[in-house]
Amino acid sequence: KELTCPVNLLFVGALNEAKGVGQLLEIAEQLLFAKVPFSLKIVGDGPDIKRYQSWCVEHGISDMIYFLGWIPHNELGRVYSEAHIILLPSQSEGWPKVLSEAMAYGVVPIASNVSSIPQILNECRCGRAVDPEDLEGFCQAIMDYVNHPDLWEREKISGIKFAGKFTYTAYLDSVKNMFLKAWGINLDRP
Repeated sequence: KELTCPVNLLFVGALNEAKGVGQLLEIAEQLLFAKVPFSLKIVGDGPDIKRYQSWCVEHGISDMIYFLGWIPHNELGRVYSEAHIILLPSQSEGWPKVLSEAMAYGVVPIASNVSSIPQILNECRCGRAVDPEDLEGFCQAIMDYVNHPDLWEREKISGIKFAGKFTYTAYLDSVKNMFLKAWGINLDRP
């Protein structure tokens, strides 16, 4: 896929403040003011969904925001395949599985600079880590990709290549190698 306008933004997760949904909507509002053509699909559910939907109407961004609700995991591929950028302005995370899933589909992440996110994004040379309170930083990162689609393309390819490190098979191989090393077994020797 290619980065085109409107840029297709995506959020996947629980709809609450800890996951940054309030910030996500404010980012969308800032993009509207900056005249950046976009659409934002929000996948997930939570008790605050009606409040978030009302906020979108009150702030004039409801035409660009699509609340898709909860989607079964086996159907998420369709949503990932349509997206250009996944946003995750969470206050706290480990390594969010949705980022590696999205990267496997060529979606470039812009996520909070919490926990291991900056380290892993730097290692895979894909995406940006931004302070979760820095709404302008999130907007600037989106605009950088829109204004430099070649940068987005390079990072998309890097993310696809790196995403394979997060498969279940890669995890099992890593655990097996950890135990073999701990036991002093070297399978590379004849």
